[in-house]
Amino acid sequence: NGSIIYAPEINHGANNGLNKGVRFLEPFKAEYPLVSWADLIQMASAVSIEHAGGPKIDMRYGRKDVPGPEACPDTASRNTMANAGLPD
Repeated sequence: NGSIIYAPEINHGANNGLNKGVRFLEPFKAEYPLVSWADLIQMASAVSIEHAGGPKIDMRYGRKDVPGPEACPDTASRNTMANAGLPD
């Protein structure tokens, strides 16, 4: 959902260091503004895995970005996911 570009998400401890990746993608986002951050991040991840010798990951585009930092996952959402066995 592209929330990683906003402070509540990028500053979360589990995302430490991802700000470098977001900054690296900013010129691509500027050149292709119709591509959502969510799709751009997913595509960059898939390409990185493939270039590192991993499998080719098929892409499906059309992800929508959150409208702003207020839509980022909150602590309650993270706790719910952790209780379901899906921690950060």
